[in-house]
Amino acid sequence: MQFRSNLFAIALAGLGLVASSASAANVHYTLDLSAVSGQFSLLATTSAGDSAGLAVYGIPLSGDVLTMDHLSPVATFASKGAFMGPIGFSNLRSGDIAASTINPTLTGAQDTVSASAPNNLIFNMGETASSFVIEGITPLFGAEQPVWGVPLLIATGTYGGAVNSLGFDLSSVDLIANAFADAGNAAAPSATVTTEVIPFGPGDVFEVDNLTLGGPRVAGALVTAGPLPTNDDDSPDQVAWLLESFIGPGGAVVPPENPASVNATTGVFSWQSMATSPLGSYTATIRGTNNLGMMTPAGTDTGTLTFRLVPEPASVTLLGLAMVGAFGIIRRR
Repeated sequence: MQFRSNLFAIALAGLGLVASSASAANVHYTLDLSAVSGQFSLLATTSAGDSAGLAVYGIPLSGDVLTMDHLSPVATFASKGAFMGPIGFSNLRSGDIAASTINPTLTGAQDTVSASAPNNLIFNMGETASSFVIEGITPLFGAEQPVWGVPLLIATGTYGGAVNSLGFDLSSVDLIANAFADAGNAAAPSATVTTEVIPFGPGDVFEVDNLTLGGPRVAGALVTAGPLPTNDDDSPDQVAWLLESFIGPGGAVVPPENPASVNATTGVFSWQSMATSPLGSYTATIRGTNNLGMMTPAGTDTGTLTFRLVPEPASVTLLGLAMVGAFGIIRRR
């Protein structure tokens, strides 16, 4: 494996694609095992705004791959304006897998060094959806994935061994990515690489947890808290929130003339209590829906926000004074 890694590094150096320092771009590889046990999809996302899409990938896997279709966009021979030749991830491209292969590495690179570059390049892959037609490319033969989305699909396949036994080989020097500096420019400095494995099984679901406010809240004060904790750590702003119910002491519904609310975007709970609000424990049931998070599957779950309402300090003081006064009257009698 080390010998193979060295060959890949040498090949990249020959293409001028190994930079001495990483660019600001980030390329995120996702190994999705969640759909069907024993099957996988491999995807890539390039950070938008600081690059112009994926130029090179090297993705070493750890495990037994039984079959694999290498699907990143490519045309062995295509036309684009005056250009005729290979387009897409045609250089250093690893093949499909038809039999058990231990710890394979997927590699692919766009041709950034030929005389026709950058006319033969496809920019913004991993950042925006597109197609050969939109890019003005006519594949003549050897085409894969003529329409692509975000994340960019690199490969699909099956693996052997235990459930969730396939992963990334994070120790391999083959784990690399290069991203174009800007559209129309063949320069593709190295990017930082992050990885994620989405496992198969019921444990991988969107969750909203409960939250209990520490310390009592005073009647008549504004009560704010939230959002409720979730397992959607990568994109908490993608959760849509809704207040399902708000119950006061003894199970009584808080009256509509004194409503509570939850901000649909931020998930922050807000309730203006009154001096006359019943004292005791309150429970708000809040529903979160993860619609757009990439790291945690879409789903809906509910959690509760609980707190305790106590009297205003002034009320407590007046009550104490009243008791002292009554005690004095009793003693005088």
